[in-house]
Amino acid sequence: MKRVCALLLLLVCLLSVSACGKGGEEKVFTSFIPPKTASVHEDIQVDETNHITIVETKTITPNPDKPDEKILIVTYDWTNGSDKQKVTHGSFLLTAKQDGAALQPNLKHVDDKFLLVKPIQGGETLEGIQQGFELLSDNEVTLSIKGNMQVVFVDGVPKGGYPVEVSISIN
Repeated sequence: MKRVCALLLLLVCLLSVSACGKGGEEKVFTSFIPPKTASVHEDIQVDETNHITIVETKTITPNPDKPDEKILIVTYDWTNGSDKQKVTHGSFLLTAKQDGAALQPNLKHVDDKFLLVKPIQGGETLEGIQQGFELLSDNEVTLSIKGNMQVVFVDGVPKGGYPVEVSISIN
């Protein structure tokens, strides 16, 4: 019985050593690394397949009786760089914050809210997508665009995925 256990243990050790790789070759993991910040009108690659270009930002006051209630409308183009049909949902996430607080989305004043769920083929660009956000003040807004990468490899080390931030001045 001892011999069988010893042989089994030796076999397990040999299999473990052989699985470690050949001749000291080291595997370095790499991935696309999105930029930390970007600008309006810039082609922003947020992950391996999704490109966003913020085309325009504007502030509207939908109710003239309430001049302090303002909506930021963000217009952008999205290029699906994958080889599959996709919609914006699940491909990337666009959020906004102001004065340290998350802004509430508001789609009541966008031109065509159905563009947010319109499927496009890989390689195509969907233009003129709009999202609205309820402003808290006239201070700068930070847009965050996060692709679908949960982990990025920086110098071979895994790190959590992060959004690309775009600063928007409120006019």
